[in-house]
Amino acid sequence: MAKGTDVVRTARLEVVDRRGRTRVVIGSFTGGDGDTVGLSVLDSHGIERLFIVTDETDASAGVTNAENNVAGLMVNEGEGAYVFVAAPDGTTVRSLDSKASRKRGRSSKK
Repeated sequence: MAKGTDVVRTARLEVVDRRGRTRVVIGSFTGGDGDTVGLSVLDSHGIERLFIVTDETDASAGVTNAENNVAGLMVNEGEGAYVFVAAPDGTTVRSLDSKASRKRGRSSKK
């Protein structure tokens, strides 16, 4: 059996389907500085369906459907964490904000 390499290093990896369409992107999402990295899964039309992205201070993850509704989780430095559902126009339909809950006197800690 041929011995493989233990580590592959690259700034960005794109996985394509049999037709040559990009379906998965792993790595840098910026133009060279590499500050934003993550994973993006695209459908056969090139529309992002799942994402996990992070930079030096923030992180987010989410899923979308064909109509571009989004359900996601974001954690921002200084802003706390929140879960959201957004409509195709970007309007937040429902959200749960960790800082807003604390301001109202609620806490998830028991």
